[in-house]
Formats: sequence, structure tokens, C-alpha cells
Amino acid sequence: MNLTQKKLFVRREFTLNNEALNIKSSDLTSSEELNISYEDIDTSKLIIRKEVDNIMLIITLLFGSFLIIN
Repeated sequence: MNLTQKKLFVRREFTLNNEALNIKSSDLTSSEELNISYEDIDTSKLIIRKEVDNIMLIITLLFGSFLIIN
């Protein structure tokens, strides 16, 4: 399975092989390739974070209240 992420000058490619995860990352000036075996991936340390952008929340609430008042 092959996943590719392309942005303006950055390209990341993730490849799932039978024995390892292959990550290729390149930008304008450099590139690197990592091979991570599945045994080295520790899923017990995964942290799921949900962040809220407070400034956008305040702007949305102000704009919404302004529209309700009008």
C-alpha cells in the first residue's frame, strides 16, 4: 500500500511492506528515507489530542452573535 502527500515543495511517501514501513520525505534542499520495522512501533505510547483554536472560536461566536442581533 502506498500513500503520498504532496505540498508545494514537500513530498512524503509512506509505503507499507510485508516487514516494514518505508517513509520517504523530500523537500527543495534535502531528502531522507526511513525504514521502520513493525516490531519497533509501540502503540501503547500513542496520544490522541484534540485542540481547539481559541481565537477562531471567539471570532466565530462574535460574528454569530452579531448576525443574530441584526
